[in-house]
Amino acid sequence: MWDVVLLPTVEFDACIPVFLPIVSVLFVVYIRQSATGEGMKLAGFSALSLVAADDGKDRVDMAHFIKVLFVVYIRQSPTMARGLFSISREYFTKLGTYDPGMDIWGGENLELSFRVWMCCGTLEIIPCSHVGHIFRKRSLFKCRTGVNVVKKNSIRLAEVWMDEYKNYYYERFNYDLGDYGDVTDRKKLRERLQCHSFDWFVKNVYPDLFVPGEAIASGEIRSKAKPMCIDSAVDNHNYHKPVNMWPCHNQGGNQYWMLSKNGEIRRDDGCLDYSGGESVIVYPCHGQKGNQEWQYREDNSIYHANTQKCMETSVDGQKLTMKTCTGIDRQIWTWKRKSPSGIIRNN
Repeated sequence: MWDVVLLPTVEFDACIPVFLPIVSVLFVVYIRQSATGEGMKLAGFSALSLVAADDGKDRVDMAHFIKVLFVVYIRQSPTMARGLFSISREYFTKLGTYDPGMDIWGGENLELSFRVWMCCGTLEIIPCSHVGHIFRKRSLFKCRTGVNVVKKNSIRLAEVWMDEYKNYYYERFNYDLGDYGDVTDRKKLRERLQCHSFDWFVKNVYPDLFVPGEAIASGEIRSKAKPMCIDSAVDNHNYHKPVNMWPCHNQGGNQYWMLSKNGEIRRDDGCLDYSGGESVIVYPCHGQKGNQEWQYREDNSIYHANTQKCMETSVDGQKLTMKTCTGIDRQIWTWKRKSPSGIIRNN
């Protein structure tokens, strides 16, 4: 019933909403349907509710259903996950379909998300709709040797849609853009559609987004004692794991960190967190300070406000620990600070 209500909206709205399903990510290949027909269990990992409508029972008044669906359940989203969405062919064509200069996959979901929002549309999640996504064991596509497809696609996206915000992204890999192709036609498409600025998107669609431009310091955090930098991934697979040191490579990536105005040492949604003992871990940023409040002090030490300890490298430079502040070289760090004028400067 829910899809019948949505289809006219997809087809006829001037500024058309793009509808998104709930996506269940499945790392399994074996799918078994329950004998009772009450749904489908996916190898014990999760269950998708695929209950068929029972004719003549529990029917809902259509007017009430529409009200509940659109007022209570539908939620807008700044971006979409992967390429799972419902859109009219006419609107998709008007928007410019996918960027033909992008390779294989990676970044196209964000590019289309920005384009929809900035050019008169919306992204709306429909909780009644579920799609199960099973990852392949291996890719069907071969990349050219030495080409980072996701990076290339993301740079095309940034060049066309992110305006001055693209510099925050480029800073993460020291502006090593490489060959990302010609984006002239995509920029003309944006002009033709008379789209909003990316600043409008941040302020109106995603106001909770952490903006790197507000960072007090950014870049690699390098130890004075040895040419080692604080290094860690910040995805959910690395939460709760100790943060370690790695030889500084000056390429950003896992060595790029920002000090927020709230005292967080962060990258994306992952923050450095310390609750006692010797190890610093990565944990989702919560904005409550406490275990995630740090100070980059004038003596270039990194101080944890809650425990009054300082970051220190181990003697061999391989580990990041927390110790009583003494001012030794293993507690001194080089990090680019932002001056009062807003310009990042070296110490």
